[in-house]
Formats: sequence, structure tokens, C-alpha cells
Amino acid sequence: MKTFRILILGFLPVALFGAVIGCSSRPKVDQSRVDAIADEKVSLMRRLADEVVKDPGGVGVAGLVEEFSTGAIDPQTYPAQVAEILKIYNERVKGKIRGEPAVHLQGAIGQLQAPPLAK
Repeated sequence: MKTFRILILGFLPVALFGAVIGCSSRPKVDQSRVDAIADEKVSLMRRLADEVVKDPGGVGVAGLVEEFSTGAIDPQTYPAQVAEILKIYNERVKGKIRGEPAVHLQGAIGQLQAPPLAK
């Protein structure tokens, strides 16, 4: 019984260390994919602005708003893309969409305009 206890006490730290190491190894983020997502957000805002001109209450606008609102980009990492998105939004989209799509879009835009959180 004493030997069993010694084995367990000796094995426990090794097992815990292995679990911690195993849990902390996350898959690497493909930076080129993240960059492409930021550029895609700019493209989506351009398409949204074009669609708003055609039919501001249409299904196309709602779909583009939902697609734009999915996922977020870091304004500090992608300042040029965020500036372009905000410029297009303010000049061509702001105030032209109504209802639920407007609420979703304002939330997504708000995340881009929000000041960085203090660490």
C-alpha cells in the first residue's frame, strides 16, 4: 500500500505537468488568413454601400450586414482597413439602413470605433 501511494504521488506531478503542456499547445494562427479577413471586411463594406444605393431595405443589405457583423478585426492591428471601413460607412451607409440590420451594423461599427481596453 505504501509503494502504491509513493507511485501515485510521484506520478501525479508528471501527469499534471503533461496535462498543462498538452492543453496549452494551440494550433498556430495563419496570419495571412487573418489579414485576408481584414481586407474582406473592407470589401464587404463597399458591397454593402453599393447595395444600399439599390435597395436600402432589401434582403441583400440584410445579408451583407450579417456577413459583415460576423467576426471582428482588431482596430489596432489593422488601422488602415478600419479607417477605410469607417470612411465608407460614414459617407455612404450611415443613416440609410433601418430596422434590425441597422442595429447589427451599428454594433459592428461600434466595435471598430471603441477605444482599446486598458490592460
